[in-house]
Amino acid sequence: MLNRTAVEFETGLQGHLPQPGAKLLLSSNMIDWGQTGKVLDIDGTQWLLSEPVRFNGEPEGQLFITGTNGAALGPIPVTPTSHARVVEGPVPASTKTIKDDGMIGAAYLFGPASEELCYIRLLAVRPRGQDKITIIGDIIHDEVYDPPGEAPAKGELPSLAVNLAFVNLQYTGESGADYAFYCTWAGGASAFRIEADYQDGNGYILVADNHTSSNVTITSSSTSVAVKVTPYVGGTLYTSEAITKTLSLLVAPALDVVVTETNVSLSWTAVTGATGYSVTLLDMEGNDKGAEYTTATIMSKSIADLAAAGVGNTFDFKLEVIGDADAVAPSIVSVTLPVLAAPADFSLVDRLAGGVSLAWSTVSGATGYAIWRGDAVDFTPGNDNLVAVASSTSTTVACDMSTGYHHYFKLGATNAIYDADTPSLLAMSSLEVTE
Repeated sequence: MLNRTAVEFETGLQGHLPQPGAKLLLSSNMIDWGQTGKVLDIDGTQWLLSEPVRFNGEPEGQLFITGTNGAALGPIPVTPTSHARVVEGPVPASTKTIKDDGMIGAAYLFGPASEELCYIRLLAVRPRGQDKITIIGDIIHDEVYDPPGEAPAKGELPSLAVNLAFVNLQYTGESGADYAFYCTWAGGASAFRIEADYQDGNGYILVADNHTSSNVTITSSSTSVAVKVTPYVGGTLYTSEAITKTLSLLVAPALDVVVTETNVSLSWTAVTGATGYSVTLLDMEGNDKGAEYTTATIMSKSIADLAAAGVGNTFDFKLEVIGDADAVAPSIVSVTLPVLAAPADFSLVDRLAGGVSLAWSTVSGATGYAIWRGDAVDFTPGNDNLVAVASSTSTTVACDMSTGYHHYFKLGATNAIYDADTPSLLAMSSLEVTE
């Protein structure tokens, strides 16, 4: 007979409200499990967690996290680092973090790899005061019944264990020049054969044989891969019970950039299967300065828009493909805005009693002009010798016009990025005015 173990526990209301009949991963009453928290940040394959985790001397642990649709992702194998709150392991695509996504950062559940997981089938949910509920259920042996998680009724004999219940395949990011995929499965078989078709015309290639764990990492130069898992029972390969999982990625195309004195235009090739594209502006420290979603394959940013975002004269654009399939690592292009040309025809128009009248030619893309005055031909423009800011191509500058005057002027064209506060970045025209 199948023995049932009843469980009852109280929990706070956060996330999805479970419904009767749902399958829940039990985070209490499990030895060394129940280490929970939020994912604070991701750096490559390193996870920064909100709480310290205990491996209890074991070389490997497991993470379960909440995905973007609320579903659980895992188990994700992780290894310890020198920091109790940092673990090393593959990162599923689009994992939310507190740093980048605020309070919707992914919740996690951690435990040592040697501890068996345990699930319950939810029987009832009862209110327990403000923002609390009591969950009542039975412990079930998941991934043994067919379909998974549907145990027989109390008093009935259980059916034979399923040799292979399901296979999951996830994209975890780039691995050098290749793409990394993380394959997990579950079943009652003692060992499995794993094969992968890299969509290169060579068919299925053996990845691992007589594999006794329930996961494997696969790398491929192809953006589409099929993985076949076949169970062994009593040393016999049950090919009729093999399960195949295929995952095709949406590749972010290269960005084409056209830069002028007034704007930056982006364009890219349309991707089959894409429902849209996200273009993110990044400063040189990698900080997000604003993202924009579009269904087109072109986008333009004015110099004024870039200045308002605070990116400076050098920055990056990141293109991500949006669609039903997992997106590959984004396409990134760096842009440096060209310096405006030095104004031509910089000249003295008239000498005045208390200064001089100066003029010059228009510079394409300029929204203004700045003039500095010094006492030597090689003087350095700065805030202390800025004497005029003009919006047109002429201005009057006050200066000493007594006997023996000798003035040196430098003129630069400005815009929202290259302004009077950054004279070292401007192309200058010079003028000498003497008595």
